[in-house]
Amino acid sequence: MNHRVLIASPVKQKERILAEFLDSLARLEVSQVELDFVFIDDPNDHTLLARFALERPNVRILPGDTKGDYHCDESTHYWQEDLIWKVARYKNSFIKMALTEKFDFLFLVDSDLYLDPNTLPHLISLKKDIVSEVS
Repeated sequence: MNHRVLIASPVKQKERILAEFLDSLARLEVSQVELDFVFIDDPNDHTLLARFALERPNVRILPGDTKGDYHCDESTHYWQEDLIWKVARYKNSFIKMALTEKFDFLFLVDSDLYLDPNTLPHLISLKKDIVSEVS
């Protein structure tokens, strides 16, 4: 049985890091899933998300809210309260989308991760309503 999975991520990312993230998404094991992607472009100064979307039919890119400055350096992210609430609104919109469109699973993932190809089968195999996993 195929499970409908929505992978969702707000994206404000450096090009070289986002390239690795998108590469890992392209390599995911999907034999048991119907996979869709939704990204919020918050905005980025490159076209990686658009190129990723051109290569597959199941990708949506939504415009981000341009309010709020996001800063990070080599050692940390600088989170201001308004930025935290902005990202929370993005994630709430992903949850509403997954519920409205009746996905079986919603996978909220940060755009600075490189996912193991077996991530989706592993998470589904846990048979849990909510999973938070870091390795």
